[in-house]
Amino acid sequence: YKCMRFFLRYSKVLRAQSWNIFTTLNMVYMICASKSDFSGKIIAKLENNIITYDPELQDHLLLDDQTGDLTITNILKHLSGVYCVRLMYNKDPHIMIQYEVHVYSPVSAPKLLFEKHISDSTKSWSCRVNCSVRNLSLSWFRGTVQLKNMSSVELARLSLPLELGLGETSKYICEAQNPMEKQSMNFDPNQLCLKNGGKYQLFIYLFFFILYLLGTMLFIASTVYLRCFQHCCCCFQHYVSNILLSLICS
Repeated sequence: YKCMRFFLRYSKVLRAQSWNIFTTLNMVYMICASKSDFSGKIIAKLENNIITYDPELQDHLLLDDQTGDLTITNILKHLSGVYCVRLMYNKDPHIMIQYEVHVYSPVSAPKLLFEKHISDSTKSWSCRVNCSVRNLSLSWFRGTVQLKNMSSVELARLSLPLELGLGETSKYICEAQNPMEKQSMNFDPNQLCLKNGGKYQLFIYLFFFILYLLGTMLFIASTVYLRCFQHCCCCFQHYVSNILLSLICS
């Protein structure tokens, strides 16, 4: 036991990839790999050139009888945890290695959803962009400045909204990441937000312009009608006066 060495190592790996435990036999009598701790269930064993696997994991395990390297293929999230390796020499522990393995799903590109929004109080139009992804962390950036951030290991999908006013010209980035990798989606308000919002505003402006035209036409028509009515009344009064005058004179 005086020459026994103990190592603790941390590994991060993406789902569906392979992960290796590198060892060296060098006169090692036996290698055992177990999950949870050194007294846990043995998942792979090499002894006297005979390899045995745990039946539940044998489709994911590959132990090299020449080097002693153990490969976990097509690793899945539920295989995250602690793995322990014992290298035995003359049936005594020679090297004990403990690995803490974290398996992460590949980062998917975040999706942007545009929403038109009108404030109930000010009746002003704004652009609301919702960024969503199935990952651990989600952030909004304006240039290199982080504006908002949220993370969760429990939610299946994260959603982070960002509300912008009209006239916004800065470039925005929605970034999704986990400890293994990250992906981002660039967002230009001039190309999406203001473009769609401009169509909406054009409809509003057109509606009010039509109302203005209708109101103006109604005002003009009413004015013309009143003037014609007054003119007709004057003509009628003049006509009646002439008739009465002719009757009196006759």
